[in-house]
Amino acid sequence: MSFAICGVPASVFVPGANGELPGYAGTQNHPFLRKVQPFRFDRKLLNTLTQMWVREQVRPDSAPRRGLWLSGPAGCGKTTAPEQFFARLGVPVVVQTGGRSVSVQDAVQTKTAVPSYRTNADGSKEPVGITLRPQDGNIAIAMRHGLPLIWNELDRIDPGEGASLNDIVDRGLYTVPDTGEVIEAKRGFMVIATANSDGTGDSTGRYAGVNVMDASLMRRFWKVCVDYMSHADEVEAVKTALAWRLEGATSEFIKGIDVLIAQACKAATAIRAAALTSSSDNQTLPQPISTGEVIDWVDCMLCHADIAQKGENPAIYGLDLAFTNGLPAEFRETVRTLVGTILTGNG
Repeated sequence: MSFAICGVPASVFVPGANGELPGYAGTQNHPFLRKVQPFRFDRKLLNTLTQMWVREQVRPDSAPRRGLWLSGPAGCGKTTAPEQFFARLGVPVVVQTGGRSVSVQDAVQTKTAVPSYRTNADGSKEPVGITLRPQDGNIAIAMRHGLPLIWNELDRIDPGEGASLNDIVDRGLYTVPDTGEVIEAKRGFMVIATANSDGTGDSTGRYAGVNVMDASLMRRFWKVCVDYMSHADEVEAVKTALAWRLEGATSEFIKGIDVLIAQACKAATAIRAAALTSSSDNQTLPQPISTGEVIDWVDCMLCHADIAQKGENPAIYGLDLAFTNGLPAEFRETVRTLVGTILTGNG
C-alpha cells in the first residue's frame, strides 16, 4: 500500500500560518491513523517535527534518514505530540513499546504457527502438522508502507538490541536473518523514540529499567528535551480538552470552571515540583501528575460535583480517581493536603 502526497495547510498547527506541509491523502479509515484531538504544541518541538518530516520527503537517496529522540518526565506529551502532529497530516503512525524482553528481530518479523490438515475420504480433516509462517511486526509494517514508527520507552530495551537498530534508523534497511530478505523502507519511514532519559541512563532513581544506550545508536537521532507545559499553556490545554463539557453553559458557570482549572493546574505544578525534586534516598512523591491526568481530574470534578451535597469535596474526590489512588498509600494524604492548601488559596 502506498499513499498519495497532499498539501496540508500549516494553519492546522498554528492558526493564521501560511504555507503547506506534506501529508497523506486517502488515509481517513486507516487503522493506524490517530484521531485529531485538541492539543497544544510546544513551538520548539513542533518546529523540529516539521523539519524532520519535510527533510524526509525531500532528502536525496544518498542522505541518511534521521531519527528523533524525545526525552522527558512521564506524562509530558512525548508520545501525544508526534501522534497529533501526524494525525493532522493524515499520516498513520505505528507504535511500538520497548522493554528488556523486546528484541528488534521480533519487532520486525515474527512467526505464526498455522496448522495444516489432510482431507480424508469421508470428508473429515485430520491435522498433520504445524507450519511457521512469517508475519510482519510493527517495524516491518512501518518500513514497507512508509509510516513513522513511534517507539515508546526505547531506553528500556537491552543496549545491544538498540545497536541493532542502527541500519533501520539511518538507512531504512533490515535483513531478515532466517530468509535473507532485505526490507527497504519506503520514503516517509522514520523512527521517533520516546524515553524518560536522554540515552545516558537514569540518575534520579525514578525510572526503573532505564539503560545507557549505545553511543552509535544515539548519534543517529536528533534530540529534543520535552517538559511539562507552562502554567498558561496547560490551563488552555485543559480548557480546550473539556470544552465539550461546557457547551450551553452560562458565562458565569464557565468563569467558575476557568478558575477551577487554573487552580488545578497550579496544584499540578506543585505536585510535579514535589516529585521531580525528590531523590531515590529522600522521595517526597514517587511520580508527577501528567497533563492528561489533570484533564481527567477536572473532568471527574465536573462529573461528581453533586457529592458536595453529601459533605465530600469534589476536587479531592476527583483527584483520587484521576491520580492519588494510583500512588502508594503512604503518599496519598500528602498529595491531598498539598492540593487542599492550594485550592483554598493558602498555597
